Amino acid sequence: MNLIKRFLIMAILAQAFISNAAIAKDIVIAISPYDEVGEPVIYKAKAIVLIQFAVTQQAGDRIIFIDGYNVQPIATIAIPEDKKYISAKARINVNRKAVAALLEFYANIIQPNREGHPSVNQAVKLPQLLRFAAQNYKSSQPLDVIILGSALYDDQGEFSMAKGHFPSDGHLSQSRAVTPFGTKDVNGLFHGLRVHIRFKDKLLENDRLSYFIHRFWTLFIEQEKQGGELVSFSSSKSVFERVKSGASAPEHNYELIKSDKLEMNQLQPIEVKKQSIFERSLSDTPLTKASINSASNLELGITWRCIKCDLDIYSSPFPNAPVLSYLNKNSSHGKYEKDFLQAPNINGLETISYKIQTELSMVVVAINFYSGSAPEGATGVIRISVDNQTYASNFIIKATKGNGGKGVKAILDSRHSNMPETIIIDLLEVVKTGTLQ
Repeated sequence: MNLIKRFLIMAILAQAFISNAAIAKDIVIAISPYDEVGEPVIYKAKAIVLIQFAVTQQAGDRIIFIDGYNVQPIATIAIPEDKKYISAKARINVNRKAVAALLEFYANIIQPNREGHPSVNQAVKLPQLLRFAAQNYKSSQPLDVIILGSALYDDQGEFSMAKGHFPSDGHLSQSRAVTPFGTKDVNGLFHGLRVHIRFKDKLLENDRLSYFIHRFWTLFIEQEKQGGELVSFSSSKSVFERVKSGASAPEHNYELIKSDKLEMNQLQPIEVKKQSIFERSLSDTPLTKASINSASNLELGITWRCIKCDLDIYSSPFPNAPVLSYLNKNSSHGKYEKDFLQAPNINGLETISYKIQTELSMVVVAINFYSGSAPEGATGVIRISVDNQTYASNFIIKATKGNGGKGVKAILDSRHSNMPETIIIDLLEVVKTGTLQ
């Protein structure tokens, strides 16, 4: 009996020793080859900071540096388990080739915003580099991936986030053949990845924009298909401390809006002081006949009450003119914008503004119930502004679910809808009524 007790005690002590022993781990650090600083001494200092971080890790650890834009390895600093390599100097010496490669990388930093190069500072291809890290370095242990670069993706023009655009949730339901943000063809690829993004984007000093960028990358990394964690999203050096301490990912209430619509949304720039059409006082005076026949500064705006619904506005100023919508945001006649009143109202509002004089009777406006469900129909408000006078009217789309924009083109051409998911707005009726019904 005593022998059994002694055996159990020894087993418990052995287990305690094993659980307290440091487990060797890998850390991936993605660096951008682009930086606008332009001072070699500063680049060298940045390299030295990373080298110092690497050589202070535990014995057996590997710190893997990758080019975050070209998505390829730079160097790996491996910390020997032999106790004679306990000093930083010894660890640097045994990794001198890797140290030299990292210094050389920083010696060849390129300034952004040149022909053939990205326009954002510290550009990285975040989706691609995360896939590269997961496919090449993921193991049974959690993998910390530190991204020292922009949170604004800037590669192919139509998917660029450089000017503060951010992808709609519809990108996440597509394959990578359609969008770089697609996750349809993956299954748990990011499981075990702990992602830390340290950015220096001046645009993200705008709290509203930062909210939407953080929301998108959180959903991209953490949704069930991917299975990772966005542990850090910050402009400060605290990301390194969070890696060392094994910090948990912060809680959030982001919910994926199920849609297959591909949009690159944009908030109005901070410096724009123009009052939103939804902030203006309503006019109680019907529009004059002269203004109806030759309307200047025509603006249209819609918002809706169903949070999980997606509605779209379409408009053309006269027959055969290009239709403005999320599919075609700019023409010689005007522009379409999707703005967001405030986080977390992800639907926001859609507006169309014309820079030409228009005859209201010739302008066609349609609203389509694109996706989501509304058991009692989708309701909202349309606002119309002409010559600095603003009018508003409620609308209802009687369909209980969206149809993905089916049939909208034919409805616009005929100026008549026989489909419950799309309605035609009579602008003349709205400006004559002048009040909400």
